[in-house]
Amino acid sequence: MTRIASESRLNSSKISVGVLILFALYIFPIVGNNYQVLSYGIIYIVPMIYLFLKYGYVEKHLKLNNYNIINAGFLIVMILLSLFLPAVRGTDDYEFAWTVLGIVRYFIIHFFLAIVVSRVHGEKFAITMFMKYYAISSAIYVIVSIIFYLLPTIATFWNAFWNFPNVERFAGVYGYTFRHGWSGFSGFRDTYSCSVSVVFLLYLYFERNNEYIISLKTSEFVILLIFNLLGNMFYGRIGVAVFAAEIILSMVMYHRIRWDLLFIFIIILALLILSLSIIIESNEEIKEWFTWMSGPFVQVLTTGKTDSYSYNHLVNDMYFMPEFKTLLIGDARYLEPGTRFYYMHTDGGYMRQILFWGITGSIFTYGFVLHSLKNLGRYKQYKLAMLLLICFAIYEFKGEIFYEMIPLMIVISYLFDWKKRFGYEDSLQKGQSYGR
Repeated sequence: MTRIASESRLNSSKISVGVLILFALYIFPIVGNNYQVLSYGIIYIVPMIYLFLKYGYVEKHLKLNNYNIINAGFLIVMILLSLFLPAVRGTDDYEFAWTVLGIVRYFIIHFFLAIVVSRVHGEKFAITMFMKYYAISSAIYVIVSIIFYLLPTIATFWNAFWNFPNVERFAGVYGYTFRHGWSGFSGFRDTYSCSVSVVFLLYLYFERNNEYIISLKTSEFVILLIFNLLGNMFYGRIGVAVFAAEIILSMVMYHRIRWDLLFIFIIILALLILSLSIIIESNEEIKEWFTWMSGPFVQVLTTGKTDSYSYNHLVNDMYFMPEFKTLLIGDARYLEPGTRFYYMHTDGGYMRQILFWGITGSIFTYGFVLHSLKNLGRYKQYKLAMLLLICFAIYEFKGEIFYEMIPLMIVISYLFDWKKRFGYEDSLQKGQSYGR
């Protein structure tokens, strides 16, 4: 890490291959049945050891302030409630407590990556580089999925080596042509990561005269945006809907259309559609994927509604009005007794909250989400906050994402804080070192 840091100090906005590999492996972690202990050790123990070894640096950057105290308060209350309610109600269903603890697990990962970026690139460039590494990692993951499809022998060897769960089960499912990545079967959380990358790309590109970031070049933006759009198209159709919402919201907020960018994007999109139309004629798997991916959106554009089973099942079957007591305080159940299915077989994130601890507990969850975004307002990053919020709101409707999004929002706010507190100091130190 020292060698990487010394190289990057010469140009703090230059991509470090070592840091990029870390982001790729931690945003899309590898957890196979054959090496679970090793996998979880790398994912959680290694960052904790690193943070311990850099204790002085961590202590300097992790302040005890009202923002962090309130965040800790939300987390403690949520953990205690998730343990207390099943015990008092006699359900003994503590699975939701493990989900809530995901906030801690993902905070370790994101905070570790933020500290690494800050040490390598300095606080002045940390927020920009964190977002770029995140988006590039997602793009690389998509490229690997394409390689796995084109070279199935490599994919088969990789999957067998790690013995990923569910890979064989979903291999022949209609439309799941590009679902294989280095972390195994790719779905909801992988398309979520691509959507977060789109938020970062839009923010880095459209922001101008922002003292906290370095804006993206058009070429970087277009290339990374296209690969992350492909990720949304590969891993989950909800990502395509979120992509559209993010693009529309960014255009509304920034009141600006880059006609040169729009022209480039249209040309690339036309070439992509032309290539797909040629390939589809001779490739049944890609045809199935394209039909699966585009069907609901084509129906909405042409008829104003969709007959997609996935959408209708989610809206009509997984969201319903529970009894008043359940609505108020929940049933203290997260899974169906004796199974691994969600309680009342719902995949909707908001519904799972209601069924477990009702509106009462949900206030803490979504209050935590809003408070974790609050610090961005201190740095007048309202547009970024809105993009992250719409991304969260749509994904939480489809499934649960609160335990990943909360720590990410907190760490992003830290990076702005570090830029404000240490950015000038970092620049001064670099200038002195260059002078010597």
